[in-house]
Amino acid sequence: MKLFSLALLALPAALAAQTNALLPLDWDKLAANATERVDVTLDGNMLQTVAGFLSNGEKDGDNAEIKKLLAGLKGVYVHSYTFGRDNAYPKEDLEAARAQLKSARWNRIVQSVSHEDGENTEIYLKSLNSPDDVPGLVIMCAEPRELTVVHISGKIDPEQVGKLSGKFGIPDLGEKHGGKKPKE
Repeated sequence: MKLFSLALLALPAALAAQTNALLPLDWDKLAANATERVDVTLDGNMLQTVAGFLSNGEKDGDNAEIKKLLAGLKGVYVHSYTFGRDNAYPKEDLEAARAQLKSARWNRIVQSVSHEDGENTEIYLKSLNSPDDVPGLVIMCAEPRELTVVHISGKIDPEQVGKLSGKFGIPDLGEKHGGKKPKE
């Protein structure tokens, strides 16, 4: 099942290091074993550029809400890998990522597990614990042949995530994972 729309963006490779510091996943190793890969890196400046392309007309109420949401973000980082066989990525790496999120005081707010198809989706939220903290959201979707990690850095209301669902490489969470289907 494809969770993401493909985004073709040419972005500086140096920006990708920001997500590498968040989780102890070896993105290059995952990419080397993948049959398909999507990496999206949008820093704050790029998000504001994208917001500038959204119209403000009366018929575009959703665009106005998305522009408002983007104004509070510092970055959107997506890593999505598809593999040619089941379980081609190390489960231990995912456990290490979960442990790091827990130790950094991220709170898991959603977990959806399907034993039938091997799908596990988790959503983590970090709120401000000190003035130095950067709030954010992490979505991890692990399937037998697909692994996707989304990190949204900056002020975000969890209810607003539905507005980004299916956009900028962010998974279409749909009703299955507690989100709302985006309007077509």
